[in-house]
Amino acid sequence: MGGGCRRVTGSIILAAVFILLRTNTLNQDGSDLLWKIPADVERVGAHVVHDEMLELVVHSLFWRLLLLADGSAGVSLSYRILSVLSGVAFVNLLAGFCRTHIKSHRFFFMVSVLSGGYILLFFGDIENYSMTAALVMWYILVSSRELAAPSGSARRLYSASILLGTAMCFHLQAVLLVPSLVYLAFRTGPRSCKGILPPVLIPFLITGLCMLILDLTGVLPLEHLWIYSHATAHGGDIGSVLPPLSRTYYLEMLNLMVLLFPSAVLLPFVPALAEGYRAPIASFLSVAVCSLLLLPLVWKAALGVLNDWNLYAIVAVPGSVLVWYAITEQQDIKKGWLMPFVFISFLSTFMWIWQNHAPRG
Repeated sequence: MGGGCRRVTGSIILAAVFILLRTNTLNQDGSDLLWKIPADVERVGAHVVHDEMLELVVHSLFWRLLLLADGSAGVSLSYRILSVLSGVAFVNLLAGFCRTHIKSHRFFFMVSVLSGGYILLFFGDIENYSMTAALVMWYILVSSRELAAPSGSARRLYSASILLGTAMCFHLQAVLLVPSLVYLAFRTGPRSCKGILPPVLIPFLITGLCMLILDLTGVLPLEHLWIYSHATAHGGDIGSVLPPLSRTYYLEMLNLMVLLFPSAVLLPFVPALAEGYRAPIASFLSVAVCSLLLLPLVWKAALGVLNDWNLYAIVAVPGSVLVWYAITEQQDIKKGWLMPFVFISFLSTFMWIWQNHAPRG
């Protein structure tokens, strides 16, 4: 069986798993989407907010297409399909990273990275983070290939820049990855403002253009950015988005981070493991993780920490890849010693998947 045929077969099996164990648990935002999208599609053609522009545009348009095929199709069906497809894309992109950078123990790497709870994003999650996670993985793949290349390529650098800009249009939380793009530009291009600034500005230009187009088409007025967006704290009300400075809150957030990627407990060991040829990619991923950690540290979980799990799941994407990339390529570590850790991680995630899948009374 050829490599392409294996990938197609694997993708079909993966999609079947995502569908069979699909989540039946919605948070308040997910429940609201079930009526907001039909209402706004009828009113202006799509339900869109500035925080999740293209995620919501794609979901609105895809639901309208489903209606043409089945007049009774619900919004939940469109979300489930796109969540599963995002998951298939994510795993294939991760496999691309594995083939490019992991020389041995590839199965161990794939299983370990996918053992974190963040993969619940791809089990039919009805929220606006699944496609963004797949785009972030694509950004990581393109950036890592640029860092591993013998010489820098403007094409790959600008491809990474465009991908990050697209991810920001899907969800503004991806803006926290801009420091990693700065590192990428500094490491692979001319080390001057003239060399670094253009690729770093492109994501902001793409995001601004997306906002302008949505404003000009009447789908999303630009003034809503200040009034209604979480990014602007609903008109500058900073207190509404800052988390409470309490030990209980941050312990709960720490628990969530470990649920999303149990390998977070191994992060302190990464600097000692990522040496030599691994250092550039590990440093890039470290910058990405550190900047994304601002999200759980300074952004309030409005629905409650566990109910808002998918908001913070993006941290686990570069986090899991970083830890297992550093460990898998370390020849001095016997992988068998880590299998119990991976098994517990996988078991914890499966229990979370099953809990969300189990029919509600």
